[in-house]
Order: sequence, then structure tokens, then C-alpha cells
Amino acid sequence: MSNNDVKRLEIHTRLTEVLGTEVADHLMDYLPVVGWQDIARGSDLRALSEKMDGKFAALDGKFGQIDGQFKAVDARIGAVEMRMSDLASRIDSLGRTMWAVAGFNWTLTIALIAIVLGSR
Repeated sequence: MSNNDVKRLEIHTRLTEVLGTEVADHLMDYLPVVGWQDIARGSDLRALSEKMDGKFAALDGKFGQIDGQFKAVDARIGAVEMRMSDLASRIDSLGRTMWAVAGFNWTLTIALIAIVLGSR
């Protein structure tokens, strides 16, 4: 049994002798189980609340900065996606042009063969 428990038992015993069990029990309910130094006062709670409000405000500010950074990254990704889309369009166009040139070359080749064979 801790020192604090021994003291509480002594107080309860003496109160019971003087005032009776019911009143002693009722009075003991008002005493803290821990030492008075461990009891938080209203001013302690208000100070803690103000400190926590400050910390949460700072945290909100940090989250605001992070949100801004994510928005900047999203914008950069969007720009890269647009450039990639433009590049894909250019590649498609280049591919169509190459097929057109290849077709034209085949046409010229066949025409030249026909001319060479026809001149014999």
C-alpha cells in the first residue's frame, strides 16, 4: 500500500470515528486520489488550451503551405501532360507524313520502273 493510501485510510478511519461511516465516505469522495500537485486547476486548463490553440494554428499554417506545394506540383504535372499530349500529336502527324512520303516514293519508284521498261 502506498504512502498516500495509508494516509487516506487514516483520514477515513478518523472521520468514521468522529462523524460516522456515511459522512466519512461522502467527505472522502471529495479528496483527490492523487496528490494536490497533480490536480489541474481551471487556469492550468486554460493555459493548456491556449498553448494547444497556438500549436494547432501553426499546424494549420504548415498544412496550408503543403497544400500550396501540392497545387504547384499538380500544375507542373498538368503542364507536362499537355506537353506530352502535344508531342504525341506531333508524332502522329509525323507518322502520317512518313507514310505519305513512303507512298509517294513507291509511286515514283514504280513510275521510274515503268519508264525504264517502256523505253526498251
